[in-house]
Amino acid sequence: MLSWSDNDSSPKTFTVSILDDNLAEGNETVGLALGNITGGATSGNRANATLTIEDVEPAGLLQFSEPTFNIDENAGVATISVSRQNGENGAVSVD
Repeated sequence: MLSWSDNDSSPKTFTVSILDDNLAEGNETVGLALGNITGGATSGNRANATLTIEDVEPAGLLQFSEPTFNIDENAGVATISVSRQNGENGAVSVD
């Protein structure tokens, strides 16, 4: 609960506990809303906000290792390389 006394217009703060779950899952969001406003005050234009919890265990970026691949048509097979960079947390896959 946040409270203001008479003649008080200073900003108030509150905390939200964040748990590092050690999972590579991407960013998570929490909706914030002001509710149960009392004392004759009303909500302003920003009565809703979003808290984005940025994932610190990046799963990485998947990309082709080269921009082009060349192969002779009589080679039988082409081996295409895909790399994972900038993170290695969690199992990932691509089709």
